[in-house]
Amino acid sequence: MVAGSILLGEQIWSTSGAIFYWLLDHVRIRLDYSDERIMLEEVIDNNIGILSLDSLRAGQREAILEAMLAVLSADVSELSRNAPNFDAVVRSLDELRTMVELDLTG
Repeated sequence: MVAGSILLGEQIWSTSGAIFYWLLDHVRIRLDYSDERIMLEEVIDNNIGILSLDSLRAGQREAILEAMLAVLSADVSELSRNAPNFDAVVRSLDELRTMVELDLTG
C-alpha cells in the first residue's frame, strides 16, 4: 500500500495514500487559484506522496495550514463510519489537526 507524508517542522505525519490524497484534494478545493493550489495539484497529479511545508514561504505555508485545519475540522464527517479502520483514520487525522494547530499558534 502506498503511503503519504506531511513534513511539518520536526514532525512527520504519515498515513495511507488514500487518506493523504483525500486530504490534499479537500485542502486544494479550499484554496483560491494560487501558487499553493498549483503546488498541491502537482503533488496529487504526479502521485508524489510527500508534502513538505518547511520549504514554503510563510504566507504559503499559513494558507495551506489554515485550509488544512478547516478540512480537519469540518470535512472529516464525510468519511464513512463503515470504512475499514475508521477509528484509526479519525485518530490519525486528529493527530494531524493537533500538529497543524500547534504550528499555527507558534
